[in-house]
Amino acid sequence: MSELRLKYVDQDGIDRSVSVRTDEFVLGRQPGSDLVLPFPGVSREHAMIERSGSEFIIRDLGSSFGTKVNGIPVAGSKTLQNGDEIDIGDSVNLDVEIKTYVSSIEEPKPEEPEDSAASLSGSSSVSSAAAPSAAPLPAPAAATAGGSNMIWLAVLAPLTAVFLLAFIGGGLYLWSTSGQTNRDIVSNSDDPFADDLDDDSPSNSKDDDIGGTSSSSSSSSRPSTNSGNSGSSSSSSSGTTTLPVNSAVTPPDSELGKVERNAAMFMRKAALNDPRAFITSEHARRVQAMIREIAGSPAIAANLDSARKNSSSLASLANANGLKPHFLTAAALGKLGTTRGDVLKTAQEMVDVLAKLNAQIGSERGDDAAVLIAAYQQGVAGDFLKMRNMLQKLATEFPESSREIRSIWFLEQKQKITKAEFENALRFLAFGTLMQNPKDFGVNSEPLGD
Repeated sequence: MSELRLKYVDQDGIDRSVSVRTDEFVLGRQPGSDLVLPFPGVSREHAMIERSGSEFIIRDLGSSFGTKVNGIPVAGSKTLQNGDEIDIGDSVNLDVEIKTYVSSIEEPKPEEPEDSAASLSGSSSVSSAAAPSAAPLPAPAAATAGGSNMIWLAVLAPLTAVFLLAFIGGGLYLWSTSGQTNRDIVSNSDDPFADDLDDDSPSNSKDDDIGGTSSSSSSSSRPSTNSGNSGSSSSSSSGTTTLPVNSAVTPPDSELGKVERNAAMFMRKAALNDPRAFITSEHARRVQAMIREIAGSPAIAANLDSARKNSSSLASLANANGLKPHFLTAAALGKLGTTRGDVLKTAQEMVDVLAKLNAQIGSERGDDAAVLIAAYQQGVAGDFLKMRNMLQKLATEFPESSREIRSIWFLEQKQKITKAEFENALRFLAFGTLMQNPKDFGVNSEPLGD
C-alpha cells in the first residue's frame, strides 16, 4: 500500500502537508479542488493526481501555465516518484513524498489449550469419583485465601502498571528534552531554515513591495542553508538540497555578512514564491565584488532616489505584468549600471520583454529571477524559448536538483550562458542587494521598499 503526501508553503509562508486520499485528486485555484492553491498562474482546475494501484500519476488539465515535474513540463501524464518536485504554473512548488507500507500477513494463532477451569473441574470430578472416601478439602479456608490473594492482586496490578508507566514516561520526557536541546544547538549552527526564518529576515507572510504595496508570498522550495566554504550543493536521496550554514563562518556585521543578509532579503522580495531564498558565501563574494565595483559611482545614489520617487508607478507597472516590484526595479537599475538615468522609463522599456520571458521561464524563486535577467538579451532578440528549452534539456542530462540547475551559478559553471549574460545577472543581484540597505555599502541613500 502506498501513501502520497504533498508538502508546500502556503501564501503566509507556513509549511503545509496534505495526503492524497482519493483516486482522482484535483489541484487548482477553484474552491472545490481537493487542494486549493490560490496563487497567481494557477488555473481553476490545474492538474490531477490519479492513483493506479501503488502508483500515482499526474496529468495537466489544460492549464494556462502548465505543470512541471523536476523542471520538465508534463505532456500527457507522468508517474510520480518519491522526492519529485511539482511546479504548478511556476507559482507554487510541491514536494512529493511517497511511502510504501507492506501489509503484514497475520500469523496463524496457536491452538488454544482447553479452558483451565474446565480442566480443573473435570480433573476434580474424576478424582472425587475415584476416591469418594477421601477427606474433604477445607473448602471455606481455601476459598477465603484465594479470594484474599485475588483482591491483593487486583489492587497491586494497577498500581504496578501506573508505577511502570510513570517511570517510562519520565525517562522518555528526559530523553526528548535532551534531544530537543541538541536539536536546537544543531538548528542554530547547521540549519537556519529548519524551523523559521532568521530574526533579521523579512516576514514570511508580508513581503512589502516598493511603494508599500503588500504582496503575499509563499514557497515550496525546500529549506536550504548555505556555506562559506563551497558553492556546490549535495542532494540527498529524497532530492533535498542541503548546504552548510553561512552564519557559522561569516560574521553577520562583516561586509560579506551584510551582502549575504541583504542578498537573501532581495531574492525573497524579487521572487514570486521563495520566502526562504538564500545565497552561499562563495556566491555572495562575487556579488560583493560587483557591489564594490559599482558603489563608488555618484550615479548610484541618484538612480536609487529616482526609483524611490517613482516607487508607486514602478509597483503598478510590475504588478500589472505579473512581476514583483523589487525585481523590476533592480532590473532597471542593473541596466542603467553606473550611468545616471530615469529608472521608471528604463523599467517601462524593459517590462514587455521581461513579462514574456517570465511566462516561459518563470521567476518563482530568487535564483529563477536571476536566470530570467540572464536571458534578457535573448528576449530582446525575440527568442523567448531559448533559455526555457535549455533548462529543460539540462534537467534530463544532469542529476542535480531542479533548484540547482535553474541558477546562474550552475549555468556559468557548465558554460551554458555567455560571460555577458552572467555579468548582467550578477549586476542585477548586486543592485538588488545594495538597494535593501545602501548605507551598508557606503551609498548615501535610503532603502527601497520597506
